[in-house]
Amino acid sequence: MGDARAQFAACEALLNDGAVDACAAAAEVLTKQYPKHARAWCLRAALAPQAEIALKHAERAKALKPDLDCVRTALARALVRRAVEAGKAHSDTRIALLERALAEQDDPKTWYRLGRARREAKDLVGAADAFERCGDDSRAKFWAACCRGDPTEDAPIEHLEALYDGYAQRYDAHLSDALRSQAPALVAESVRGTKAARALDCGCGTGLSGRALFDAEACSKLDGVDLSEAMCVKARATGLYEDVAKGELCAFLSGAAGANYDLLASSDVVPYLRRLDELFAVAAAAAAPEARFAFSVEKPLGDGDVEIGATGRFRHAAAYCEACAAKSGWTLVKRRDAVLRKNCGTDVHGHVLVFQRS
Repeated sequence: MGDARAQFAACEALLNDGAVDACAAAAEVLTKQYPKHARAWCLRAALAPQAEIALKHAERAKALKPDLDCVRTALARALVRRAVEAGKAHSDTRIALLERALAEQDDPKTWYRLGRARREAKDLVGAADAFERCGDDSRAKFWAACCRGDPTEDAPIEHLEALYDGYAQRYDAHLSDALRSQAPALVAESVRGTKAARALDCGCGTGLSGRALFDAEACSKLDGVDLSEAMCVKARATGLYEDVAKGELCAFLSGAAGANYDLLASSDVVPYLRRLDELFAVAAAAAAPEARFAFSVEKPLGDGDVEIGATGRFRHAAAYCEACAAKSGWTLVKRRDAVLRKNCGTDVHGHVLVFQRS
């Protein structure tokens, strides 16, 4: 077995030097010479080009040395790879693979993947349980709260930023084709003909909302702000905006105190904010006297002021919005109840609200 140890050490040296292909070839030779070398099978699993092959090698190692830590790690990783490859189209298979992986190795990242898979499969209780096993992960805490219908956790900024950075390239098509979003058009229509000298598109995305505002003659000059830099790049490329800033909305408005915007407009952004008191306060500081603030909110399914759903979006009662607005000198001047978008083919009901600064 001494020669096997030397050959395995040589494989590890190749891997450490970055010679991945040479290491894979050497590991294959090693398993042919010593078919009961569990560590070599683990190495082959780690380097396998396909998830199915990786799983086959890891299961071979498991059959040889079931309690070896590196074997359990290799099998867990191979199972996760196979689950990722299975994707959303095979949710039951994906969930079963992730559960097997966790039986081999307790890993917060795998629990998070399992939470996502269960949530997508509509198993919200199971999803919340998985997310709660992720340790000190703000995303997991938020999603656990969403799955339990508990609106006490804010959506983590870094989560939203990463979500929309990855979403930017397909955002326009997904918004119009899959979600059938009416929010940009409805918000623009609510302030049609305003012709604001200076307006701010709060959460401008790729610029769809800005185009709707200009089409409705709601403004003559428009700035934009968005949390996602990838979205900002798209918005700047439209040529619609005087300036597009990257930043969290409330922080941006706080820094824009005294900017005297005549119009603030926001479509499909407020559903990512839990509390609206701060939003109205900083909006008032950045707004001109008599300015208007128009935005869309999703309607709660029950009687509460604020709800959260498994989608990760908050639902705000119109009366709650009006009460928060009044604290900062905003008065409701227009309300329209409407279907804002689709979610998995189901209508999402909400309100378009227009407030005026006193």
